[in-house]
Amino acid sequence: MTSKVETLEYIEILESRSNGQAQGNAANGIQLAAQASRNQAKDQPSQQIAHQRERLALLGTSAVVFAHEVGNPLQAILGTLEFIDAEFRSRQVADPFLTSMIQGAMREMNRLRALLRQFRSLAKPQDLDLQLTDLAKIIEEVLVPQKLGHRAAGIAVNLECENPLPRVMLDAAKIKQVILNLCKNAVEAMPNGGSLSVRVYPLGLRIVMEIADNGVGMPGNVDPFQLFKTTKPGGSGLGLPVVQQIISAHKGTINYITELGRGTTFTVNLPVVNGI
Repeated sequence: MTSKVETLEYIEILESRSNGQAQGNAANGIQLAAQASRNQAKDQPSQQIAHQRERLALLGTSAVVFAHEVGNPLQAILGTLEFIDAEFRSRQVADPFLTSMIQGAMREMNRLRALLRQFRSLAKPQDLDLQLTDLAKIIEEVLVPQKLGHRAAGIAVNLECENPLPRVMLDAAKIKQVILNLCKNAVEAMPNGGSLSVRVYPLGLRIVMEIADNGVGMPGNVDPFQLFKTTKPGGSGLGLPVVQQIISAHKGTINYITELGRGTTFTVNLPVVNGI
């Protein structure tokens, strides 16, 4: 898709040509560039959907294999630790160090089981409960409970929704999961405070949601939608692949722009009722 920046650069090139060039030719060139931009914008949603579906199919296959290979051994190890812990208690073995070590290992195993459950969700299609929904209301329901926490962290939240917005067919619970994940990532990218902006507006037969921060940004060689790729300490690298799967199931697209030290913006496109 031709960006606004690329279109402006094209205009500047036209304007910098020799004075002998007719102004009418420049105007025609600008119109052609704008038309090309519109044509590419028109085609891009279907291209993105096809690309994301192909990618998610591959992720699903990987998830099935991984879950099968890891799930059973993980359960066996956890069962062994639980047996040892129960034996210690039944025999009244008083060894605080060993007890704490075993219980700590059990906590980590349970954490891995939770991650495996999340990973398994990639192996099957999202089961959606679609209802005609006000997206702005869903966003408010996510942001309002977080308001005090954001304020304490020095993060200003700005919500901008065009009114009225067209209603969309959504699974409200899953879209809340998307918004929570994207906002959580944005907040974690601003450890010293900053600005979280959520903007929603209609664009043709689609509705656009932008979630932006002015945090640390991401390196250019990191694909946040790739499994287990994360720039966060302790992150699983599963959140954004699941987000992408949910958006794809809604026949939408998600992409992003980022710059180190300047922040990141995730853009979600969803079809409105007439566009489904």
